[in-house]
Amino acid sequence: MFADVPGGFLLLQLLFWLVPLLLGGSAIYLGVRFVRAFERRGTAQGEVQALRDRVAALEEELTRTGEEMERLAEAQRFTQRLLADRTGGGPPPA
Repeated sequence: MFADVPGGFLLLQLLFWLVPLLLGGSAIYLGVRFVRAFERRGTAQGEVQALRDRVAALEEELTRTGEEMERLAEAQRFTQRLLADRTGGGPPPA
């Protein structure tokens, strides 16, 4: 069938079609990988921002809880002072 075609010509034609196909396939593969990596990075950054928001909310809640505990401690000290003044002695026994 290809008896009159030199071997170098067939090799040249094979390379002419094979190299662009390999390069194109590689480019498509790398492009898909890049897009997937970019999407994962965007998701990770969104998750980090969500975690930062949650930590900020927890810090605010912790601050409010600390303030409320301080108010309760002040109320308890005030109550102890009132009871001590009413009985005319020192602090009430525990």
